[in-house]
Amino acid sequence: MNQNDTCPFAAGMCLFSDTAALSMDTGNISSHDDLGINTQEKDRITYRRKTTCAPLQDQGYVTSLNYTDAVKRKNLGKFGGQRGDILDFYNFGRSIGNNFTYYYNRHAATTGFGYELDSSLYDSGGLENTWTPVHTLSRDDADVSIMFLAANRLLYSNAVYDPIFAATTEKTSFIDNGRNITYFSSDFFVSPLACIDQHQFCNPNNQKCTDLQSYYTAVKRTASIEFNAVQSMITSRLSIDFIWETISLSKVASVPHPIKKFRPLTRLGKGIGGRGAAALRAQESVSGIVSAQLPNNQWMIEVESWFATGLAKLQQLVVQYAAGPPNVVEGAYISKPTDPISQMMCNNQQVRSTSNAINFSTLGIVIILVIGGLLIITSLVLDTLVGFIQRKWNMRDYQRVQWALDEKLQLQRLAYEEAGMGTWSGGTSFVPVTKFGETFGMPPDVDPDHPRIVWHKESSSNVSPSSTYKNGSGEELQPLSTLRYTAV
Repeated sequence: MNQNDTCPFAAGMCLFSDTAALSMDTGNISSHDDLGINTQEKDRITYRRKTTCAPLQDQGYVTSLNYTDAVKRKNLGKFGGQRGDILDFYNFGRSIGNNFTYYYNRHAATTGFGYELDSSLYDSGGLENTWTPVHTLSRDDADVSIMFLAANRLLYSNAVYDPIFAATTEKTSFIDNGRNITYFSSDFFVSPLACIDQHQFCNPNNQKCTDLQSYYTAVKRTASIEFNAVQSMITSRLSIDFIWETISLSKVASVPHPIKKFRPLTRLGKGIGGRGAAALRAQESVSGIVSAQLPNNQWMIEVESWFATGLAKLQQLVVQYAAGPPNVVEGAYISKPTDPISQMMCNNQQVRSTSNAINFSTLGIVIILVIGGLLIITSLVLDTLVGFIQRKWNMRDYQRVQWALDEKLQLQRLAYEEAGMGTWSGGTSFVPVTKFGETFGMPPDVDPDHPRIVWHKESSSNVSPSSTYKNGSGEELQPLSTLRYTAV
């Protein structure tokens, strides 16, 4: 975001200076990673939107007439009012059937309601525009939106110095509980604000991009960046307006092609739509016809909100392409796609779940199970395998025997066996066992309250010559004596 960007219109049109514009740039939005259109890497695209806005200088663009004189101008257009009303006509370009862009009846400033917000949109290259901007606002390389904000009778608890919401005129003052309370009214009947939207498509396969252009031009120029059929279909999805107005127009909600009308999904004006004052963040500070103090950059807060709303709407509509419209009016029906590419896209839409469902990688799970299983199997057979190799080739007998005898069950076997209890086998196995069905109890003459084992030394001459062991260096050792354990 740049708060000091160049004014996107003719010199002198921006309210403060030619470097007093606010610009917002999405950077490259991935059709796969950001929009969830699940395609192969070669079929993905990136989309970028840049929006630049500025409050307008309206001097020389407003004509004030009383209602009687306005009625006499037959070619002026359609407007409302009654005798005695003063009407302000804003001439930023013709709208359908009118020789003005917007009109304001000053009588609204005396009635008991607050904010009013109106917008007009111009798609550069479009065929069904309801407004054509004057040359000082017109852009061949961008879509233009103009907004008109009227505070009407709304009062502010403190002075506001924002250029669009400016309210420094003391309207009323009274004493409440010994305190002097002053309210402020808007400095202007209407404050105009205009924005441009520019769009760009890129082909990640060859790194080619269209330049920043109006939506229609950007879509048409994708032919020069060599999109394949799937990439072109994704562009088409981002170029069709799914506001379900097509249902009421055609009585058919066709997914994915209701009526092929190019309507950029992310224009700033789309963030306002028909919501009027409900699209204002400033409305959150209003109670009745009184507003709390607003920051000096409130107009920027509003523009950022509309920009974010447009992007959220784009994400929502991409999902609805696959899921279908949330509401289908009576008499309408949904026609599913028949071509392979459209069917593939309807069945391959990634959605971030807000419930307890969790997305996971199947490949990752398989890798974990395979590697984990191999490690478990290795741990189970490693001791047996190493022991077999050591016995087979008489390797490290001393260490092997000591490793086996340090096990708890082997220590228990040594004690029982030397006490003369049981006939044991598996002297170096993990689990030593007695003969099948063999049982034994407590030896005779054992003190049941304090059983113990008594050692009896025998001469080393009784030791078999084969009873030798090798130390860690492979040196053979003869035992000095053997120990016999007797439980008493």
